[in-house]
Amino acid sequence: FQGDFTIVNRGTSTLASWHLVITLPGDQVDTAWNADWHPGPAGTVILIPAAYDSPIAPGASQQVNFAATGGTTQPRSCTFDGSVCS
Repeated sequence: FQGDFTIVNRGTSTLASWHLVITLPGDQVDTAWNADWHPGPAGTVILIPAAYDSPIAPGASQQVNFAATGGTTQPRSCTFDGSVCS
């Protein structure tokens, strides 16, 4: 399956560094684009900006996509810079 997230900068400062943590227990992420990723503890996947990503200006957005295998097609949880995703 494939998943995607849209990061929207609703702040007043440019986002050059961020981290998105999703929980996909039992799944295996195969690849991601517009982000680098690595497995985290307890079925989490940690996504951070790729070296080629431009900073996200205030009011702008960026799509982050991934491909995975497994049966959990909706994240059990999601945080962006430590706050619950909306």
